[in-house]
Amino acid sequence: MRVSKEQAAENRDRILRAAARLMRERGISGVGVDALTEAAGMTHGSLYSQFGSKERLVEEAVAYAIAAKGRESPKVPNNSDYLSKYLSAAHRDAPEAAVRWPPCAVRCHARVKPCASASPPGCEA
Repeated sequence: MRVSKEQAAENRDRILRAAARLMRERGISGVGVDALTEAAGMTHGSLYSQFGSKERLVEEAVAYAIAAKGRESPKVPNNSDYLSKYLSAAHRDAPEAAVRWPPCAVRCHARVKPCASASPPGCEA
């Protein structure tokens, strides 16, 4: 059965939302295709027809999560406010609402710059 363009777009958005949430909660390597399809209420076939691979889905889910977080808090906080929010009990208790991508861990697109030479351990360029 063929789905409409509108339904395909809704399916894609549902998969991206579920993937971004699960990856924030469990980490990228902690989420398998089975969990992604179950959380989105989709089939393996629909996921692969939309994205082609888990790697491509990860790229788009990361971009989706970053864009969503940017829409949620468009102003750039000062370091003190950011740190207070990051270390708050609310942030700790709701990992699905946080963007926890470690620095330099996700280099999904060629436009993402490599880490600087003074990188934290594990983020060497």
